[in-house]
Amino acid sequence: MKFLCNREKLREGLAVANGVIPAKSTKPVLENVCLVATDTGLELLGTDLEVSLRYMIDDVEVSDPGTVVIPARVALDFIRDLSSETVSMELGDDENITIQGGEDSCELVTVDPDEYPVISRFDEDGAFSVQGGNLTRLVGQTAFAAAREGGRQFRPDPQQRGWRDYHGHSCQVARLPRRADRERWESPEPDSSQRKRPLQFRPYPRRVFWR
Repeated sequence: MKFLCNREKLREGLAVANGVIPAKSTKPVLENVCLVATDTGLELLGTDLEVSLRYMIDDVEVSDPGTVVIPARVALDFIRDLSSETVSMELGDDENITIQGGEDSCELVTVDPDEYPVISRFDEDGAFSVQGGNLTRLVGQTAFAAAREGGRQFRPDPQQRGWRDYHGHSCQVARLPRRADRERWESPEPDSSQRKRPLQFRPYPRRVFWR
């Protein structure tokens, strides 16, 4: 495998992938990122077996297509410190990959791609788009209703044009208005009078009186 890629685009993709890839895992292969170079571009795959990611970089010159699995954080740290505009990666005969950026280079040990978990293709049927700021606002408005222990769930609610958060005892729904001329969600910036913290109800122990 051999390709040439813009350094900043590759750095951004690795940064996003590292947000999903665990720093430490009982399965060491999950600490790696899978790079798939094809004629259409470079795809980065990452997973912690609960959340999976596919990140596509289109502007890539692929000389030799292939797949390689490398340490995610080591690759990100090295590429972040490079000053060159482009980065090349080439898989050698010893199954080690060489990352070259200007006069700087490093060699990383790879992992057998067959050991990496299979990440299914995402079905776009029923998918929707939402601006990042709007999604952050929706989660912020519903997070207090989720349980603090494991199992908290956030679910998109396209029919209600909002975000639903619950843990079995309470439920909070946040909604965004939909513009008539678009299918994507839009939300105007709230004014100061609307920026209020949601009410939080704290249960108190029941008191029993005996006569």
